[in-house]
Amino acid sequence: MKNIIFVCLGNICRSPLAQAIAEHKSKDFIFDSAGLSTYHQGELPHIYSQEVAQKRGISLKHIHSKPLSKNFSFDLLVCMDNANYEELIALGFDQKKIRKLGSFGMNGEDIPDPYYGGKEAFEQVYDMIERCIEKMLEELK
Repeated sequence: MKNIIFVCLGNICRSPLAQAIAEHKSKDFIFDSAGLSTYHQGELPHIYSQEVAQKRGISLKHIHSKPLSKNFSFDLLVCMDNANYEELIALGFDQKKIRKLGSFGMNGEDIPDPYYGGKEAFEQVYDMIERCIEKMLEELK
């Protein structure tokens, strides 16, 4: 079984959505999420992340923000944007184990951070993440 960790800046918007969507769609992998910062350590995902997921029958209540550590066991780090990707490389993570989520069906596009965009931005990001997760799972089978 593969361990897949989704990574974004604070681990309260995009990466928890990715983790929960992936868990909902597949039991073939172990999914986790983490942030590159400690800003929100221990917090539940953003209220809008929780609301857009709940509307689609997915709970985020089991996810709490945590910083990424080199001690994590993983086969694949899936990040949300170029800034995350560059930060992971700068921190010394193995480039061969890093993919942008947008590389699965979105030609490598960034998944934008919805933090300042209001609930509509979270809706749009949810849809982007869901499409990419579906492509990722197809590719990894």
